[in-house]
Parts: sequence; C-alpha cells; structure tokens
Amino acid sequence: MGRVRKAICAPENTGGKLKMGKWQRSLYQPVLPLGKDGKRVTGSAEHIALSRKAAGEGMVLVKNENETLPLAKGTKVALFGKGTIDYVKGGGGSGDVTVEYIRNFYEGMKIKEAKGEVSLFHELPEFYEKNVKEQYAAGAVPGMTREPEVPDELVTKAKAYTDTAICRFSGEGWDRKCQINDEGYELFEDEKKQIELSASIFENGDFCLTNGEAAMVEKVKANFKNVIVVMNVGGMVDTSWFKDCKEIPAVLMAWQGGMEGGLAAADVVTGGVNPSGKLVDTYAATLEDYPSTENFHKSVYYVDYNEDIYVGYRYFETIPGAAEKVNYPFGFGLSYTSFETEVLGAEEKDGKIVVKVAVTNTGKRAGKEVVQIYAACPFGKLKKERKRLVAFGKTALLQPGESETLHLKVPTVLLESYRTGKAVYCMEAGDYDFLVGTSSRDVTLAARLTLDKTVETEHLTNICPLLDALKEIQPEEEKEERWRAEREQMWEEKKAEIPLLFLDEKGLIRDGKSAEEMYKILKFGETNAAEAKECDANGCEFEAETTEAKEDAGNCKCGAEQPKWEERRRRAMEKAAELARKLTPEEKTALVCGRSSGSKEIIGAAAVTVPGAAGETTASLLEKYGVANVILAD
Repeated sequence: MGRVRKAICAPENTGGKLKMGKWQRSLYQPVLPLGKDGKRVTGSAEHIALSRKAAGEGMVLVKNENETLPLAKGTKVALFGKGTIDYVKGGGGSGDVTVEYIRNFYEGMKIKEAKGEVSLFHELPEFYEKNVKEQYAAGAVPGMTREPEVPDELVTKAKAYTDTAICRFSGEGWDRKCQINDEGYELFEDEKKQIELSASIFENGDFCLTNGEAAMVEKVKANFKNVIVVMNVGGMVDTSWFKDCKEIPAVLMAWQGGMEGGLAAADVVTGGVNPSGKLVDTYAATLEDYPSTENFHKSVYYVDYNEDIYVGYRYFETIPGAAEKVNYPFGFGLSYTSFETEVLGAEEKDGKIVVKVAVTNTGKRAGKEVVQIYAACPFGKLKKERKRLVAFGKTALLQPGESETLHLKVPTVLLESYRTGKAVYCMEAGDYDFLVGTSSRDVTLAARLTLDKTVETEHLTNICPLLDALKEIQPEEEKEERWRAEREQMWEEKKAEIPLLFLDEKGLIRDGKSAEEMYKILKFGETNAAEAKECDANGCEFEAETTEAKEDAGNCKCGAEQPKWEERRRRAMEKAAELARKLTPEEKTALVCGRSSGSKEIIGAAAVTVPGAAGETTASLLEKYGVANVILAD
C-alpha cells in the first residue's frame, strides 16, 4: 500500500472552470502520512499486527467436542478445500480494500510448521494452489471459484500421513439464491452475467454448500477420524450439515479476517490464540427460517419490511415457534478454557444502570470472556421483544484462576421504545429486568428496575408518516402473559439477593421540554400552541386501538378529534417545500451530491461522522437549516 502524494483529475483553474483537483478522492484516503513525522498509518507494521489480533479475537468457536481444538504440538495435518488457497479477506465491490498482500490459510499454517507447531501434508494444498491459479487465470475472483474434485490417490496419501483433516471453505457470493420476478424489468448485461455465474457456482444458493463442497466433505469424513471445519465466510450460512454430525467434532467461524486472516486462523487452531468471539447473528437451521426470506427479491422495485422490531435474535427469542429453529443463538461462542461469572451488584449512576460482574477463569488455559446484559422490558401498550442486548464487555486475558470485575453500563435510552402515533420515545411504566450471561440463551436475572409511570423522553416529528398500515409480525398475547409469569417467578426466587432500582423520571427527559409543551408544538406549531384545546394542554392520550395507525387517527378520551395521518403528511410536505424554496442552487447541489464548499465530504468517500461507513451526504446544511447529514450503507 503506497503513499499517495497528490493527484489531479482536472486542471486547477482553466478560464473559471471548476477546480476538480481538490475533490480527488485519493486526497482524503488514510494512506496519506497521517502519523507523527509523516509516518504512514494505514498499512503500517503496527496496524497489520492489530489486524491479525482483531481477526483472531473475532473468530467464533461454535463446536469443539472432545477438545479436538487446539491442535497438539506436532500434530500432522491434511488441508482440504480450495478455501485453503482461495482466501477471501473481506467484501468485494465498494467493500474492497487495497492491501500490500493477503496471507491465506495454507501460508499461515506453513508459518506454524516452521515453528514446529504442526506438520503439513503439502501435496494437497499444492494441488489446490495450482487449480485456483488456473481458475484465476480464467477470470474467476476470490471466493467465486469452484471446488475441484480431489484425486483419490491424494486422499489415500493424506490418509496414510495423518488422521486429522482441516476442511476450509471460502465464499463471497451474491444474493441468497437470486430470483427476480418478471415485472417488465430489463436486466443489465452485468446483472444477467452475475446471476448466471452465481447460480452455476452456488447451485443451492450461497447459504448452502455447493455440490462440490458437499462431495468433498463426505470424502473427508469417510477417510479421517478428526475432521475440523474452518469457515471463511462473511455472513450467515447453513450450519445444519455439521451441528449434529459426529464425524465433525470442531468448527471455527473464521469469517473474512483481512490481509492476515489466514495466519490469524492458524493462530486459533494451533492454540496460540484462545477464541473469544461471539456470534453477532442467530444461526437458524434453514434459510426459510428467517422471516425476511419470504419477501426477499419479491420485486426489483420494492421490499416489504414486515419484521418491525423483530429482527435477528429479537425474532427468534420472541415469536412463537421460532426458538426451536435456532442452531446457534446470538451471542454464542466457545473457548478453550472455562469461566464462571458472578453478579456483584447493580446501581443507578448518572442516568445509567451500572452492573458489576466478576469473571473468573476456572479452566487450564489463559483466555478472555465476553459478558452480555439483556433487558426484558415491560409488556405495555407498545410492542416489545422478549429481551434486547443493552451492554457487553470483554475481559482482559485471564490466566487460570485469575479474576476480573467488569463494570457494564446501560444507558436508559436503550430501554426506550418509539411510539409511532405520537412520535415520541418513551419508557413505559413497569419492571425492567436485567439478565446477565454469555449468550442470548444463557442468562440469569441480575437486577430489576421499576418505573412507576410512563415517561416520554424525546419528542420528534414524523416527516413521512405511513399511508398504509404495515402487515407486521406480531407476538402472541398468550406468550407475553406466560413470559410475564416466568419473570415474576424468577423475581420471587431471587429478589432477596438482587437489587431493586428506581429512577428519577426528570432525568430521563432529553429534549428539555415538558410532554405537554412538545405535544402542543408538534400538533399546532410554535405560534399556535397557545390555541391548543384543553385536552391537548393536559396531554390526554388517545383511545387504545389495535394499531398505532388507528390510534393516531382516533379521538382523545375526552372526545376531541385528533389530527389524521393525511393532515400530518400535508404539514410535513409543506415544511419540506418551504425548505426547498430557501435553498440556493449550490445548497441543493450539496444536498443531492454530497459536495459542499470548504468540506471534504463527497458521496462514496469514507464517512467522517461514522468511521468505517461507506460514505455520507453533506453536513453543510446542518447549522443553517437543521438538515443533518445522512450516513450511507453503500
């Protein structure tokens, strides 16, 4: 990764034309000398070492029966799978990053062999190396190569060499089994080629093993006693083929670990690094078990988001029948050692709930543990998930017998819910239980917070209110009643040993105005707030209805009619039109294109507000008009 000095994409000034050079994207990339004494930061030795460390710490051990991992020193190993060579360091397209080199798994294991930690059967990776090079030469890109059939004579030689095999899988495919409905949409040539290529490589969609990979797995299982799987993947994939398979005792999710990812995976399988990562997704048995699958690629023009708040673990932990579909839960991850956690106490401090948790390494190896706190919020008028992640923390490297106390802080804003009809965030009255554990399933009650009445904490405006009610996933009231009873039983059993906390409701309000003030302003505007009817001044609530949309269109309990969605929409459009009239042509250009005078922001460049984001729009209108810059996903 070389240093960029200066690049000009157009003359600086030619007869009053635009000075395009200052917008050259490369001028704003972190490969510039940003460190002390002009030292390059990105791509430096320190950052490469950090990349390797981060990759290792993020890997998740999901299966390890009979302590198959880590490999004992000097273990003879046979490496199977084109992923041994065809390593995917990260995303493609706009997610790609230029690096000085990429170290694959074979290269990482060779470094371990040079140190006497393992002994490799080299003929297998040499076979894959030759095959992958041929596929690259034919136009294939990393992660989009085909699994070749391994010659039987090589398998026989490998079997004679060792009884331990590591199968490595890599993938950077396209959408999950692309299916485009015929709506008169004409595919671009590139789209057609991508869909055809994806379908030819991932015959069952890239969620599942390809036919070639499945055949290779069966061949390895039939010939080797100890089969270890290393997954070089960037997202959720099928885990059913190894979850309950006795012939596969160990599985490591190595993800896409960057330029040193292959060596980082070798660090973990040989025991140099004890895995301490946790799953950030729920791994269900089939692709159809995810609710978004039903509407995915339903149309090229729109997407139905009907999951509401029930996304990921919130769906699988809340919606009836979903929990049984989970192979590996959110937050799950094994270690080469064992830990004990003990809640030492909880308190409210400076608007946060602080939970103290002691973690002790009770095993025989040094390691780290991640403690997670979930909140079970009251089931009131607003829909809630059964539990939500509100805090987590990782210990330092603990030696056997060593302990550390984590102070995990839960901001009360994470306990709030959004009331669509009134456009407010609020904490509903009731009990908030804090559950501490090491995954979304492995938790125990640690503290309870009680709020006597509902508090509206922040008042907003619905700029684009819904015109049609959404058909959203709904939990069953019967289930909520059962969970409420389970929580009360847990509380009765533990209330003598865990704290009961209370909050000052005034400290929860963030916008500095009373609920009555904000409600009048949002309904009638600043100048007409004094004309609000008595019921609005008193902050009367709407009659309870089955949906927020109906609720907002209903009447106050005192009988006064409330604004309908159409009226709110009209007001919002008037505000938008008024803003558009105020903007100069230059400001409109900045709003659309992300370019603003005196600013480094351009769409497609790395975001400044949120480091790591793909880009953002302009922030030049924030101070003058209150129009915030938007962070871009891609």
